[in-house]
Amino acid sequence: MIRFKTTISGGIIKGRTWRSRFFIRFELLIIYLFLLSIPSQSQTMVIEADSQYEFAGVLMQQGQFVRAAEEFQRFVFFFPEDKRVPEARLKAARAFLAAGHFQQALKEAGKLTGSGYSKTITANAYFLISQCYQRLNSPTQAIATLHNLATLMQEPAINDQVYYRIGWIYMDQGDWTRAREAFDRISSAQRATMSIDPILADLSQAGNLPRKSPALAGTLSIIPGAGQLYCQRYQDALIAFGINAGLIWAAWESFDEGHEALGAVISFVALGFYMGNIYGAIGDAHKFNRRQAQAFIETMHRRYPVEQNFSYFRHQGQETFRAGLSLKIRF
Repeated sequence: MIRFKTTISGGIIKGRTWRSRFFIRFELLIIYLFLLSIPSQSQTMVIEADSQYEFAGVLMQQGQFVRAAEEFQRFVFFFPEDKRVPEARLKAARAFLAAGHFQQALKEAGKLTGSGYSKTITANAYFLISQCYQRLNSPTQAIATLHNLATLMQEPAINDQVYYRIGWIYMDQGDWTRAREAFDRISSAQRATMSIDPILADLSQAGNLPRKSPALAGTLSIIPGAGQLYCQRYQDALIAFGINAGLIWAAWESFDEGHEALGAVISFVALGFYMGNIYGAIGDAHKFNRRQAQAFIETMHRRYPVEQNFSYFRHQGQETFRAGLSLKIRF
């Protein structure tokens, strides 16, 4: 330790260490007393169930779907005894679905498929799971989920919604026969409300859609470009004819002038383009048929908006419960 010497009234006090220690201890005491006073001066933030739920709903309305889902999850975590917990889980799943987070939506909705929930909540959860599978390009799983719901519920109103949605899934796949079978299973009580008879009448026209035969397109392509011409691909037909005709002529000239090696190479290339012309025509026929089917499906969706018949499940079970719960967090 370093000691300092100071002269006072002619005397020397050796070492001011005792004064340094006194001031240090005094400062530490002041700091300690200040720290003890902090909790008494802090404020308490109170998170109420109603405020948390409403905040999540506002975020949902604003299109901030991920934040809304997280706030609904926070509501479930903080207020697990609140009667709105199932509805909050369902809304969290819907928010994740709207945000394109399909796996998270599946996880949230899956928590509502067990026992202990109302039929409305369970049905909505199954429907949402089916939508997730559709968005994940798994229509088979989407349909299986809906069949499971119909088996579980045995409720006419719910089953009508199930087969209505199954019909549209088959419709979107271009499977007109199975779509018709699903729509036909809807009860007579709901057929008028869901416009089933007009849908079936329009669906009967699907068999009259213009089509191109892939086999005929390939056969016609024996003459380069004829298959594309049949599929109404006029520019492709001209290109196919020009390239193949040019290569055949070049090969002929090469052989005629005695350039057998060059002629063989050009003939090999010409054969590749010729076979490509045939396969291309077959592919064009399939594309033509898909375009016609897609145009028909889009017309059906415009004429009969699918969601207009889902009001039963969209508006049921939306009662607001005020449990009087709150959570205090001290900072």
